[in-house]
Amino acid sequence: HGYLQDVTTDREVAEALKANEAHLRFTLQAVHDGLWSYDHDADVAAWDERIRELLGHVGARWQQPALDDLLTIIHPQDVERLSREAVELFSRHSHDVIWMDFRLQTLDQRWLWVQARGRVVEWNDDGSPRKTVGILSDISERVAGEQLRQALLNRSPAAIALINHRREVIEANEQFKALFLPQEVSITGLDLRSLHIDDDH
Repeated sequence: HGYLQDVTTDREVAEALKANEAHLRFTLQAVHDGLWSYDHDADVAAWDERIRELLGHVGARWQQPALDDLLTIIHPQDVERLSREAVELFSRHSHDVIWMDFRLQTLDQRWLWVQARGRVVEWNDDGSPRKTVGILSDISERVAGEQLRQALLNRSPAAIALINHRREVIEANEQFKALFLPQEVSITGLDLRSLHIDDDH
């Protein structure tokens, strides 16, 4: 005795999921990003091969590093800021994407700027996060470019500002700030018209 069951739909769904997973993997390989997840209850992360290659930590210990392991390779100047940002983000019980930029130490003692993007996908009954997943990107070249730009801007004797179409100051060098802004005024979103003597001026 027995029975027959049509599993065509199940097979099609499984094959589609497998294809999507392969597509995601190939895409991440193309842009050199790695996948990670974090178990908040156990304080243990899981990294894929790409992240381990990026950092040079390829041993079994680094396949699922514990929080204590992570703290040994996060730059000391970034630890407090990351902790503060994490507490703030997770306390909001938000499903928004998390963005964090920080430095990790590679096996050969270099500091690598990375960006972790992710989202909480599971929550505990008490509202605390259970699991977060995301991707990790190497942003060292971008950070180096920004630092070089800032160094060049601030070495110039000219007052330089970048202004958008609404006449708001997006960015300015130290000379501009020293000439036009009192110390207590923030450059962020500053309306250039506030620096005018009057409307005719």
